[in-house]
Amino acid sequence: MASLSLVEVDSLLELEVLSLSDTDVDVLSETEVLSLSDTEVDSLSNTDVLSLSDTEVDSLSETEVLSLSETEADSLSETEVDSLSDTDVDSLSDTEVDSLSETEVLSLSETEVDSLSETEVLSLSDTEVDSLSETEVDLLSETDVDSLSDTDVLSLSETEADSLSETEVDSLSDTDVDSLSDTEVDSLSDTDVDSLSDTDVDSLSETEVDSLSDTEVLSLFETDVDSLSELDVLSLSETEADSLSETEVLSLSDTDVDSLSETEVDSLSDTEVLSLLETEVLSLSDTDVDSLSDTEVLSLSETEVDLLSDTDVDSLSETDVLSLSDTEVDSLSETDVLSLSETEVDSLSEIEVDLLSETDVLSLSDTEVDSLSEIEVDSLSDTEVLSLSETDVDSLSEIEVLSLSETEIDSLSDTDVLSLSETEVDSLSETDVDWLSETEVLSLSETDVLSLSETEVDSLSETEMLSLSETEVDSLPETDVDSLSETEVLSLSETDVDSLSETEVDSLSEIDVLSLSETDADSLSDTEVLSLSETEVDSLSETEVLSLSDTDVDPLSELDVLSLSETDVDSLSETDVDSLSETDVDSLSETEVDSLSETEVLSLSDTEVDSLSETEVDSLSETEVLSLSETDVLSLSDTEVLSLSDTDVDSLSETEVLSLSETEVDSLSDTDVDSLSETDVLSLSDTEVDSLSETNVLSLSETEVDSLSETEVDSLSETEVDSLSETEVLSLSETEVDSLSETDVLSLSETDVDSLSETEVLSLSDTDVDSLSETEVDSLSETEVLSLSETDVDSLSETDVLSLSETDVDTLSDTDVDSLSETDVLSLSDTDVDSLSDTEVDSLSETEVLSLSETDVDSLLETDVDSLSETDVDSLSETEVDSLSDTDVLSLSETEVLSLSDTEVDSLSDTEVLSLSDTDVDSLSDTDVDSLSDTDVDSLSATDVLSLSETDVDSLSDTEVLSLSDTDVDSLSETEVLSLSETDVDSLLETDVDSLSETDVLSLSETDVDSLSETEVLSLSDTDVDSLSETDVDSLSDTEVDSLSETEVLSLSETDVDSLSETDVDSLSETEVLSLSETEVLSLSETDVDSLSDTDVDSLSDTDVDSLSETDVLSLSDTEVDSLSDTEVLSLSETEVDSLSETEVLSLPETEVDSLSETDMDSLFETEVDSLSDTEVLSLLEFEADSDPSGVLFTFG
Repeated sequence: MASLSLVEVDSLLELEVLSLSDTDVDVLSETEVLSLSDTEVDSLSNTDVLSLSDTEVDSLSETEVLSLSETEADSLSETEVDSLSDTDVDSLSDTEVDSLSETEVLSLSETEVDSLSETEVLSLSDTEVDSLSETEVDLLSETDVDSLSDTDVLSLSETEADSLSETEVDSLSDTDVDSLSDTEVDSLSDTDVDSLSDTDVDSLSETEVDSLSDTEVLSLFETDVDSLSELDVLSLSETEADSLSETEVLSLSDTDVDSLSETEVDSLSDTEVLSLLETEVLSLSDTDVDSLSDTEVLSLSETEVDLLSDTDVDSLSETDVLSLSDTEVDSLSETDVLSLSETEVDSLSEIEVDLLSETDVLSLSDTEVDSLSEIEVDSLSDTEVLSLSETDVDSLSEIEVLSLSETEIDSLSDTDVLSLSETEVDSLSETDVDWLSETEVLSLSETDVLSLSETEVDSLSETEMLSLSETEVDSLPETDVDSLSETEVLSLSETDVDSLSETEVDSLSEIDVLSLSETDADSLSDTEVLSLSETEVDSLSETEVLSLSDTDVDPLSELDVLSLSETDVDSLSETDVDSLSETDVDSLSETEVDSLSETEVLSLSDTEVDSLSETEVDSLSETEVLSLSETDVLSLSDTEVLSLSDTDVDSLSETEVLSLSETEVDSLSDTDVDSLSETDVLSLSDTEVDSLSETNVLSLSETEVDSLSETEVDSLSETEVDSLSETEVLSLSETEVDSLSETDVLSLSETDVDSLSETEVLSLSDTDVDSLSETEVDSLSETEVLSLSETDVDSLSETDVLSLSETDVDTLSDTDVDSLSETDVLSLSDTDVDSLSDTEVDSLSETEVLSLSETDVDSLLETDVDSLSETDVDSLSETEVDSLSDTDVLSLSETEVLSLSDTEVDSLSDTEVLSLSDTDVDSLSDTDVDSLSDTDVDSLSATDVLSLSETDVDSLSDTEVLSLSDTDVDSLSETEVLSLSETDVDSLLETDVDSLSETDVLSLSETDVDSLSETEVLSLSDTDVDSLSETDVDSLSDTEVDSLSETEVLSLSETDVDSLSETDVDSLSETEVLSLSETEVLSLSETDVDSLSDTDVDSLSDTDVDSLSETDVLSLSDTEVDSLSDTEVLSLSETEVDSLSETEVLSLPETEVDSLSETDMDSLFETEVDSLSDTEVLSLLEFEADSDPSGVLFTFG
């Protein structure tokens, strides 16, 4: 199945799509998914939907998303929901939105929230509305706000209510307004508007600007106008734009002018246009220039036209160019002419072409010559044609070649013919081909033969066909083979037939197949038989089918079997049926299955029964189902079980139900499960219960849930627990709750947690409490918190503690506070500490007090710390030093620290070392530093490491360097990094290298960079790679460049990419090319693009292709264009399609032409349509008929 081509996938019937396995569905490309019809999408099972990758989900059209059932929508993972585009979200039905879980709603981006329709907003529950962030509330449109119920408004927090704009407040109903504070109701007066500063004006929303009256707009100072953002300018109405004086127009910055919409530009009077400065004209965007009327264009002086940049000229529409007077055309410089796009050149009238001097013609580039229409070529005088250089002749398009007179073609020598490119050969008419001598035909290379059109092949005589070598026959494309007449097919020798590829055989018409002699048919290999199309198989007579040997029948593809008529099936002998493979049986249609007798059904082997499709199983009568043996039932696939009707399921005995495998039980539909009696459910083993899908569990009645044993509850997966309704959760006994695993507890929704009684909460084990998510902890009531035991409180993670509200903290008893670990105390926010009562503070141990942050200490009562005298310190034994608390160590003076012996320093614990101040560390001698163990070094804080002198750093051994933590390495100064020897650098672990800051990386010399091994280069983080200078990048060898991971390549800045040599670019693997971001692709020079191999071009993703500039597209060779896949062609923007030359369009294979979108079709010139071959025109007409039955969009002459 995985070897099917796009065309074959497209030709699959709905029945065949239904028979695809999960694995087959997973291997479908985005294009194949897109080619599925709504019906096929709807026929995918839940399992199939879940097996789609994020990319495949994203590629579904609006229609396909709409065709998903509620169950399928519910089965999408959070990641898949996140990958849906705005359009996909918008296309979800109310029911599908309602079926989204709270978690899925929270995972929607701001843009996706904004794209929800009014109906979808109304379908959100109170809880979902509550879960919206301030930003998401602000994004709601006026209509969405208006559609909120009173309850929804009241459930908004003060912060969310505050975030509503004036317009949103206006749209609230009376009841909604009642819930707003006085501050929110206030609005600005005219005076307030006038007193706004430039900054205030800039901060006005589009809606606020729109609400200003004409008088208020006029009262704005020129400075105020200048401070308006692009959005503000765009939001001005036509009337407001018209009310601006010439002075105000002149005061607009280039950016402001650029931000004017087409409508606003259109509303400017001739006087206002003329009042624009030359600089402002130049600052107009392409769109603005395009929106100028003919009158405005004509009002520009020759000087103003001359001032337009190449880009401005390029942006003129065909109508604008045509509206230029002869004088204005004459005033264009050679540079201006060269900057004209192909479309603009095409739009020049014959008179304008005639006005061009010979010099102007000679200055045209190859591309411009190529873009001349037939009329323009015809209008050239003999002198102008003669003035074309050899290069110019070479650049002539197919249409120009076709426009040459017979005399001009006649004047071409044999050498000239051989020098013609494939495209030029292709453009020769039948008459031109007929003029070629046999010698000239034979002199054509294989490539030349391939470039011949259908018409040219047709014009070859039998003698010329027979003179082709086997290699030449093999090189003929499908189209050429199709154009052969019956006589030419018959004239092929057996060897010629044998040399045809599968594709060529497939392209033979029914008449061609029928014209083959028995000997030719006999010479076909198994592969050639398999390549026959449905129509060709259908054209075989019954006698020919019966004459096929068992071996011939076996290699037939599924499509071939499907194309057999009922009569053909009936004419198969029992031996023939036996020789059919599982695949052949699977491909039989309903009608064919129906034509089998009961005896034939019973004679099918287990394997053959297993290969029956859903439709075939469904077509079996109840009697046939009952006639299946237990062994037959066991051999049914998941799909077949799903296809059984309720009646079929009901007819299964208890023994048959018990004989079903786990997979078969899992494949039962909701309806099938519902049809099982309570007795059937109880008869399921633990393993069978575990194999039930989410949907099956949901379909169980409360009675069935109650009948589950503790063991069966324990065997439920996370997903199944999550799918239980509140009622089902409440029906669980305390013992069943206790039997839930940590994973099961985590899978409970907020509602489920809320529904637990105090007794059930108390029955949770320490581990269960620890496994609760932040949301679940937050959902516990004060009563539930108070019911937690000391052990339960102790088991809370830092995240759980942080999620407790102030009220929850206040409800903790002294004993609960005492049971908090140091980590829990550290995780308390300032607010939590503030909420502790005096008694709770008093109950904290010394360790807990020390672990408080400065802010926490501020909230405590002052405590004195007694300091030891020098004598006391000196008299302390190693054991006593070790027993000093953090506070004691911190209270030691510099003198006391210096009085410590090496042995005493060595005996300090990690915690004591960390408590030393910068001054204390500085007072350590080199010997003291040397006496620190690896663990001590590791325990130094970032500040301590920075206080070490260069000498101290140098005195560290390789082992000590290796023992530095990521934080320590990060805290080294540039000087310290530079003081490391190459050996030290080499001794760093990959983790250490990863922890270097950007500054550290930049401080490495070229020699240091060169000394890094490939492994170390690979261990660099994205940030480190980004911080490399151009020099560092240049110093990397090809091998090092090759060793970069996809992530590192993506982290390269545009400057780094630009600094790569052509050799470096060439050394990138296909995977690395694929990992380039759009920005990096855009930063490649034309030379870099040119250096890409065909394989590299093919490996570009849709996004990369889309990000290519017009210049990049134009720089692609014919071969590179040809190597683009269907998907890449589809990803080309209209502008890119427009920028393709006629030659490139002609080089597209039929499949790529087929993949052009309606928009791409619209962008084709008449000239390009004219240049399409007969086959391409036919494929366009098919596309037209499919996409436009009314014939409104396309009309071919």
